[in-house]
Amino acid sequence: MKDIVIIGAGGFGQEVLHIINEINKVSPTWKVLGFASEVPSDWGKKFHGYNVVKVSDVKTKCVALGFGSPIGKFNFVKKYKQFQYPNVIHPKVEITLGVKIDPSGIIIAHGTSLMPCSHIKNFVSINVHCVVGHDTII
Repeated sequence: MKDIVIIGAGGFGQEVLHIINEINKVSPTWKVLGFASEVPSDWGKKFHGYNVVKVSDVKTKCVALGFGSPIGKFNFVKKYKQFQYPNVIHPKVEITLGVKIDPSGIIIAHGTSLMPCSHIKNFVSINVHCVVGHDTII
């Protein structure tokens, strides 16, 4: 299993933890080391039983972005180039004919359907029970 830290100790961070847990039930893939945050009031707290540390204290290379702001993601990735941003895709996502999924930072929750020839680009988050129509580019 690969070590991973979730960036963001809030609502979407806990959703990312849930997706990782569901992935691990099907195919043990990730060892969650904890959460990290840029928010000083989060540091030292426990979140769903995991420690929350400063982003600068993260020792692993793989992180999942547990926050949804597109500009926040852009700025974070620009600032922290040392990290790898794997895709975290729930095992109950329907991926149909000709779908293209880029390799970095994509988070897709359960119940999502990706219709034929859609394209999901890097760092896109898609929440529960969404349908991405045919030939759509996000």
